Amino acid sequence: MSEGKKHLYLTRHKGQFFKPCPATREYRCCDYHVLNTGMNCPIDCVYCILQAYLNNPWLSFYVNVDGLLAEIDTVLQDNPEKVYRIGTGEFTDSLAIDRLTVLSRRLVTHIATYENAMLELKTKSAVIENLKDLDHQGRTVIAWSLNSRPVLQKEEIRAATLEERLEAARQCAEWGYKLAFHFDPIIEHEGWEEGYEETIRKLYDSVPADKIVWISMGALRYLPKLKEIGVGRFPGPRM
Repeated sequence: MSEGKKHLYLTRHKGQFFKPCPATREYRCCDYHVLNTGMNCPIDCVYCILQAYLNNPWLSFYVNVDGLLAEIDTVLQDNPEKVYRIGTGEFTDSLAIDRLTVLSRRLVTHIATYENAMLELKTKSAVIENLKDLDHQGRTVIAWSLNSRPVLQKEEIRAATLEERLEAARQCAEWGYKLAFHFDPIIEHEGWEEGYEETIRKLYDSVPADKIVWISMGALRYLPKLKEIGVGRFPGPRM
């Protein structure tokens, strides 16, 4: 897994790009739709469920983007009465390698042509250059995963700092984008109350509150294999 994150594998996706989130029987579904643009992520989070989920270690990007856009067109045009909330951050970070793929420019401008869709690009990076000067029509939300500073520093390797993420969010707000933030996963640690309070205060000091369309909270996804893999890859006194 660690070595795979250093290799970018360009390939064609032979399956379905666009599908409803599978959800689970026990919970109310949020009706989120997943747009699969690739697999894995150059950022290395100790708690990441993809370590136990992926069946290959490579950082992959699907190059048949025209097919991806055509699949979106088919679904949105066939169901004009239904509003779709679409995200690319299920199996990869939405923006971490966007300097290489420039995918965000195609997705944002494409979704802007539909009134029945909203795109969410979720990231732990500060890679936002390609979002500038796009006609997004207010239909793209740029989202950041946030946490307390100790978790960011210890458990999210090669991710942007808290200040870098919030500065990127402030800039996107200036470009007219709506913003979202995800405290996910919330981790109990020494000083957690002060840590999360600091992050929340910095968030509201950095971006206009009226630009924030939602804030979510999430818990650790804990597949049985995750502990063995996590301890093996990240030995020492970690979470």
